[in-house]
Amino acid sequence: ELDPRQPGDVGGQSPGSHQHVADHDVGPGGAQQRRGRTRRGGRPRPQRPRQVAALVVRFGVGDRRPRHPGGVELRAASPPGDHQHLVAAPPQREIGQPAYGALVHLIAQEFYQQHGPAFCRREDDLAAWRDRAGLVVDEVFERFLGQYPLAGNAVRGTQRERVRRDIHELLAYDWERSGKRFVAVERAFGRPDPVALSVKGRALFVRGQIDRIDVDGAGTVIRDLKTGRAHPRLGKEAEPDPVLDVQLAVYALATERLARAWQLPAKVGGAYAYVNRGADERDWRDFDALRPAAEDWLALAGDLLEARLFPRT
Repeated sequence: ELDPRQPGDVGGQSPGSHQHVADHDVGPGGAQQRRGRTRRGGRPRPQRPRQVAALVVRFGVGDRRPRHPGGVELRAASPPGDHQHLVAAPPQREIGQPAYGALVHLIAQEFYQQHGPAFCRREDDLAAWRDRAGLVVDEVFERFLGQYPLAGNAVRGTQRERVRRDIHELLAYDWERSGKRFVAVERAFGRPDPVALSVKGRALFVRGQIDRIDVDGAGTVIRDLKTGRAHPRLGKEAEPDPVLDVQLAVYALATERLARAWQLPAKVGGAYAYVNRGADERDWRDFDALRPAAEDWLALAGDLLEARLFPRT
């Protein structure tokens, strides 16, 4: 085994089937793959290197699991603390991204930590849950203003109502689409030890954080919350797309691997939940429809690591 390399060091690696992909978010804007032609020596030639390269950020050790953060990992989400690290700025007239997404995530996290089990059992009615969520919005928004100044009371009021409306839309969507048993919000995996996924004869070690886990009937449902433009599975976006779907795929594969330890049904499906002036979703509750493409994407990431190919982005 070679010594683990520091971040950014692309020094040598012994041949092996185990890979550890970098400390990097993987999701929309993340990785794209196509199995392409080969270069001399049998190395794969990615046809879309800029989109593949997001999976290949740092180099790890060879044929054993990396033992310290200098190895590369596939990190499918930011830890909750990342949502709260907002850089001080002059007073703004609107909450921009990524701060707005961080705010919505934090409100959803606190609401479901307090009320998730009862909400998923459909206790009370939706109007009552919106009232309870409004209290959480007010509390979190006041804390948020300490880190993200807004220009005057009118702007603060407008932005407070903006996020309140989006949270109410999220609850209405969730009332129809959530599982009947709440399991967790912001469930981390792979910490301190990364989770080993077996993908086409090689092992990839992953870690990340899943926004939401429910149980619905005999299946586990995982979801990731997004505040950008929605991408429902319609028309040209109906089929698996690595830029959109690799994050959810990693979550689903990791949840399958951990289902027994987490006391969850082994059958796993998922969806992206979009909230931004309305709510929608990208539905992969039938994960078997996404699995073959996901395994191809991750296998390509392993191929690039093993071949020491790092496309420029």
